Amino acid sequence: MEKQESNKTNGIIKEDFRGKHTNHVSVDISIRKGVKEHIESIPRIESHYCRADTKREFIEGSKTIADLHRDYTIMCQEKNINSASYRTYYEIFTKEFNIGFFCPRKDQCDLCTEYTNASEEGKQVIQEKYERHQKEKELSRKEKEITHKYLIRGHTQNAADNVHSVIEKQISRYKRSAAIYAPDQYITLIRQAKKTGRPYKVKEMSYDDFVDLKDLSKKMGIKDAYKNENGDVVRITDIKVFEIVGRAVTYCIRLVL
Repeated sequence: MEKQESNKTNGIIKEDFRGKHTNHVSVDISIRKGVKEHIESIPRIESHYCRADTKREFIEGSKTIADLHRDYTIMCQEKNINSASYRTYYEIFTKEFNIGFFCPRKDQCDLCTEYTNASEEGKQVIQEKYERHQKEKELSRKEKEITHKYLIRGHTQNAADNVHSVIEKQISRYKRSAAIYAPDQYITLIRQAKKTGRPYKVKEMSYDDFVDLKDLSKKMGIKDAYKNENGDVVRITDIKVFEIVGRAVTYCIRLVL
C-alpha cells in the first residue's frame, strides 16, 4: 500500500497534490471553436415537436455523440485541419450545450405532436385545424358501410315522387290534344309542368353521357348470376338490397312464394 510522505521536521502529512498540477494538456482555442461550430451546425428538431416549456434543444435521435464526432472528424479531414479527440468533443457537447436526442414514437402524428407540445397561444392558433383533424380521425376509425337498395315498382316512396306525379299529369294533359313526336318536346313539357313557384330545371344530356352497363359489367367481371352459401343460384335481378360492410358483402334476396 502506498504511503503518503510525512514531513520529517514537524510530523505533519503533506497535502495530496494528485490531479492538482497545472501541467494539463490544453486544447487549442481554434479546435474548441471548430467543435462548437460543428455542434451548432447540427439541425435542431422544429419547436412544435418538442415541449414548449423546455429550454433544451433537440436533434434527430438516430445518431449518437460518437456518430457526430465521426462526422466532425471527416469534416476536419476534408478541410485538412486538426480535429479534437472524442473525449474533448464529448465534454464540450455535454457541458457547454443543453442538447438532447429526440426519438419520436412510431406512427406519431405531426399535427397531434405539434398541438400537444405547443404553448397556450400556439394551441389557439391551430385549435380549429386540430379539432377538424380529430373529427376526421374518428371517422376514419369507424367501420365503413354502404347500403344500396333497389326500388320495387309501385312500392317506392321518396322525395321525387311528387315531382314525377306533376310531370306525368302535364304529359297526360298534353297528349289529350296533341301528339309527342320528338324527345325535345318532353323538355318543354317538364319545364312547364310546375304551375307555381320555381319551374323545374332540366339538364339536357347527350349520347356521351350514357354508359353501356352491360359492357361495363363485363369489363368489371360481374356475372349475371352467383351462388349463395347454400349453393343456390342467385341472379343479379333478384337482389333488392346490396350491403357492404368493410370487406364483407351480404345480399338480401327477394323471396318468391
